[in-house]
Amino acid sequence: GLTSLGIFAIAPQAVVFLLERGMDAAFAARAVAVAGFLTPLGMVGFSWLADRGSRKIAALLAYACSIAGVGMLAPVNGPSDEIFVWAYVLLFGGSQGSRGPMISTLATLRYRGPDFGKIYGLISIGTGIGGFLGAWIGGLLHDLTGGYDAVMIFAACALASAALTLGSEA
Repeated sequence: GLTSLGIFAIAPQAVVFLLERGMDAAFAARAVAVAGFLTPLGMVGFSWLADRGSRKIAALLAYACSIAGVGMLAPVNGPSDEIFVWAYVLLFGGSQGSRGPMISTLATLRYRGPDFGKIYGLISIGTGIGGFLGAWIGGLLHDLTGGYDAVMIFAACALASAALTLGSEA
């Protein structure tokens, strides 16, 4: 749930953020499209890493990449800051869908037994609620503050909080 809260607080707002910063509409749309294209590649890459090492470390690395990606948007002030946009695309886009498969695996390893279906159901419900609330809270924060700084801080904090819930190695 916290992961979705963070991802959906910023992801749906990225194009408008870039437009407000003076980026060309076609460039902004391309950047967000490339981020979306990287999502399945990141899922495969981080899952591959998790299978060959520590699942927890791979998940934490994915969280760190997403948080760093959000941070790359902060210095964007105009068209001359494209390097930060592409850093966001690589870091955020390449990690935004990667945690789902890893978290599912970690939950499966940690919560075996007859109650796993309930636990996995709660994880799925939390993901849906987080996606809904993240987009709504992101918009609300933008409207209340007139900018995206609070949205970025909220997204990074939600992602960091989600990373803290990983607990001990599975």
